[in-house]
Amino acid sequence: TFETAHRCLPVFVATKDCPQSMFSSLSHNFVDDTIDPTLSDHLRKIASNECLQVRLARVSDVPCLVRQVLSPLDTTPAEDIIQWQPGRQGHPSEKWIDKLWMWINSHIESISADSFKSHIVPCTTGNAKQMLARLVTGLPLIITKLKGDARLLSETMQKTLRSLGCYTIDGSLKW
Repeated sequence: TFETAHRCLPVFVATKDCPQSMFSSLSHNFVDDTIDPTLSDHLRKIASNECLQVRLARVSDVPCLVRQVLSPLDTTPAEDIIQWQPGRQGHPSEKWIDKLWMWINSHIESISADSFKSHIVPCTTGNAKQMLARLVTGLPLIITKLKGDARLLSETMQKTLRSLGCYTIDGSLKW
């Protein structure tokens, strides 16, 4: 049963720009993509009207969906850097972070970095813990290695920069 759009949270019909596979942990927010194609076509038509809670997933929905995926991490929302345990305790995997960055890269002209303001930048702190940095203006991140290249900064220099409050990323994300 679907209700009018203003009364409930949306149920999304996946689209090319916002595939359900990118949000497998949120399958309850999407219409099952294995349903009969005829029924799927009817739901797409209904969803395109946006008068019920079922609607087509759009690029503009992705930041909100990303925040839902990251909600298990958001125990200290004011922190710009949070601890990350990839694939454990509800935390997204490294593969999911890579997939998200590939999506961001392919939709960069349609989105604003400010719309994310989420913990989506993998980095390392002085004690070598895996962390995620919030994507915000002025975050002190330093790239230490570009994909396929040798390290730009020595381990000693990285350690020194981290002790001064900087966070390092190695640039190995699949852009």
